[in-house]
This record gives sequence, structure tokens and C-alpha cells, in this order.
Amino acid sequence: CDSDATNDCAVGSYTLTTSLSYNTSDCSGQEEESSEFIENGGSIIIELNAGGIAEVNMLAGETTELLTGYWTQNNNNVSIIIDSYTNHEGEEIYGASETFTFIDKQLIIYSYGTDGIGHGWISTVLPCTYMVFTKN
Repeated sequence: CDSDATNDCAVGSYTLTTSLSYNTSDCSGQEEESSEFIENGGSIIIELNAGGIAEVNMLAGETTELLTGYWTQNNNNVSIIIDSYTNHEGEEIYGASETFTFIDKQLIIYSYGTDGIGHGWISTVLPCTYMVFTKN
């Protein structure tokens, strides 16, 4: 993939396989929760198609949410920009983005919580969550 001039080697479907939450803003120290979301039947699936369209399917309990947008890749950085979604306060958010590191067929992200640090579409309660999405 390193020699792929089209920079589209991240195309595919990814499932959340690891989710570790920390009570520190830099994801250090003892984890507070380890994959509890996954163990309780929650899932997040990211679909990146060759045309640059991104779909994120989130399932938590009885709630399913589909987010759509687009994605770009620059070397090992994959950015996913969501067209719009409704946050926990009922506010409509447009153009929220998250940037993942693409390594060994995985998308990896440190998502920062609702303390004002991050403004992406992955919602976390604790200050920092480390997530790994593995290519299917």
C-alpha cells in the first residue's frame, strides 16, 4: 500500500474491535472501561468506498444510527467527514470530522471526550477513548 499512488488502500469495511476509555486527557494510566460497549452488544461499522463515500453504522442497544459523509486518505491518515448528525443535546452538527491512523489494515483513533477538546462525530463520555477498527 505504501507504493499505491492512488492513496485508496483503506477502501473497505471496518468493525470496532477495541475500545478502551481513560479518565485522563491523553489516554494514559489505568483504563476505566475496556470494550464494555462491544461486550454489551454495541457495534460500530465503518464503510469506506472507492468513490470517497463513507458510511458509519452505530448500534447501541435498540438504537441504530447511520451517518453518511465522505473520506480522504493522505498516506496513513484517513479523515472521515460526516455530512450532518444530531448530538446528545439535540443539536444538528454539520461537517464534523475524525482523523484515523491507518496501519496494518486497521483504523486507529484517540477520541477526546465531551470536555471541549474534540469536536468530532465519535461521542465519548470519558476524557479519552482509544479505538481500533479492524478491516473485515
